[in-house]
Amino acid sequence: MDKNKLFPKTHIWLILPFIVVISGFYFSYWSKFLDVPFRQHIHGLTATCWFILVIVQPYLYQKGNIRLHRKIGLIGLFLAGGVVFSMLQMLPFILSSGIPSDIAYGILFLNFIALGGFSFSIWMGIRNVKNIRIHGRWMVATVIWSFQPAVIRLIDFSIRKTTNGNSPFNFTELVYISNAIIFLSIIIIMLDDYRKEKVIYSSYMVICITMILMSTLYSYITKASWWGYFLESVLKS
Repeated sequence: MDKNKLFPKTHIWLILPFIVVISGFYFSYWSKFLDVPFRQHIHGLTATCWFILVIVQPYLYQKGNIRLHRKIGLIGLFLAGGVVFSMLQMLPFILSSGIPSDIAYGILFLNFIALGGFSFSIWMGIRNVKNIRIHGRWMVATVIWSFQPAVIRLIDFSIRKTTNGNSPFNFTELVYISNAIIFLSIIIIMLDDYRKEKVIYSSYMVICITMILMSTLYSYITKASWWGYFLESVLKS
């Protein structure tokens, strides 16, 4: 297959989840841009720039601008490090934010999984840099790992907006709903890949398996005393 036929519309399709992410974080970040602390800016801006990079890279590849594609890829390594480092800096503040402990423990559980998935996808993308099909899908996976918090916020805001602030869902239920949306979206992508190439890519399979495990363990982990002790010991030390 001609390499220029790979990922012909990926940059276009990625614009939709990018809009969802920006919309999901609008009221907690973008609308308060001048008031949020510096640490939040570091994470918000590096994560946004990373998403833009993932959109731009397949476009450059399609246009045959491989040299610029590779240069931006090298810059992206530092940007990805900034995403991880800035998120780690923010984790302790979730415990001291004043929200109920079970919700805080749940959010941290989700964040640790997202950080692990993001970092693993970066590593696998680097390992498979010479296999464009696999490399590209691991790069797309990096933004999927950060999709959940935006989906939760967007669903919650949309429901509260239409019910005058009286959402019928608690945070745990929002987690399950967002997981289901992401899971079904990945299944659709996997089926499309299989239809075209008769291949199931591990980058997406890892996300699906993680979503199942996350949904299975979430209610337990938010109330597990050992998890709370671990977080208090590590993040407040």
